[in-house]
Amino acid sequence: MGISKRCLWWCDFKISSSELVSLLVEHYPPKKPPSKESPIFTPYVRKLDIWSGKFLAFFADALCTRMRWRGLSKAPPEWINYPFGDWKESGAFDALLVDGIDYAVVKRISSLLSALKKYDNVDPDVYKNIQSFLGERQRKHDPIGYAVGKNAQDAVQQAVEQRVFTAQELDNKGKVCNQTILTFSAIGSPDVCDKDALKSALGKLKKWHEVRLKLGEMRKAAQADLCKVVCQLAEKGGITRFKFGDLAKIMKDEVRSASPEHPVVEDDDGFNQFAQRLDKTFKTLKYDTTDKLWQIREGFLKQIHDDIDKLNCGDQVHERIHDEFQEIVEFIEADEELPSQAQLAKRLKIPKNTLNRDMKLLRQLFDNKWTMVDNLGKHSLI
Repeated sequence: MGISKRCLWWCDFKISSSELVSLLVEHYPPKKPPSKESPIFTPYVRKLDIWSGKFLAFFADALCTRMRWRGLSKAPPEWINYPFGDWKESGAFDALLVDGIDYAVVKRISSLLSALKKYDNVDPDVYKNIQSFLGERQRKHDPIGYAVGKNAQDAVQQAVEQRVFTAQELDNKGKVCNQTILTFSAIGSPDVCDKDALKSALGKLKKWHEVRLKLGEMRKAAQADLCKVVCQLAEKGGITRFKFGDLAKIMKDEVRSASPEHPVVEDDDGFNQFAQRLDKTFKTLKYDTTDKLWQIREGFLKQIHDDIDKLNCGDQVHERIHDEFQEIVEFIEADEELPSQAQLAKRLKIPKNTLNRDMKLLRQLFDNKWTMVDNLGKHSLI
């Protein structure tokens, strides 16, 4: 399946990933601007010059930094849906870089240029887009890790606000981030404890074992319970000073490994029939079709996503079903063999029983739409 783009299209200019790599090798590491006040990305955006080697070097540097902040630089690329063993493998970062520029700049160039009519500097917008790019990929392809990370961040933030401990190295909004150092007391070791000691201390807490299976989804109650766990690290775990990024990684790893695969009776026949019927209808409606077919296809998909929003379920379920449906459509458009329901659950890192419930809702939505879907397929033959 096509996980990343092979080239970047920009104002009728096509640049392949190999050309991007050549430019990056030539200009990386980037030369810093004369002062911190000087915009980095803005001059290139204003001139529509994003295939410049210098722009590419600055963008790659910002992407690497934000990957490090999010704990992704040492994480497996598959967590954000790249089929590589690690980021040092040939082609891994190149694929991420092309997708990142496409998301953060190419697809948002209109809004960036509009912002330049009001402001002299759009660097903050580009940085925000890079953060959103990484965040969206995490949310979609590593939902457990994403949810645990957010729950942990909110729980520790609560503890900071309650003055359970002091915090250093907060982000630019004054919030806890992976680089934040948390100290329970001025008394004790001035050194940050290592990951092994932190993991051992966490393992001693009975409440941690009770709460960790609640962290796979973002919930206020789970965050409140987790805050109590964090507050026990000093008293019962003997920890006086630690790094938030270390704690978040330990929690993510343990929740991933502890998440149970509950037995579920999957309706594979119903799912397979549903997916195959969509496949048959969409097989000729691809990106290289006529404008008319493109509009028909886009209008239909928009209506489906609008109807998903109207399903009688919570916002998190709506968001998850959007992702699941889009994944099926991407398989169809890439001419890939359609996955089974179990394979789709594994790919999206969603519990099988959760996906089974979601697919039943989606199929119920389509029960009243198959006539429309079949007519859509007929348009493709005109």
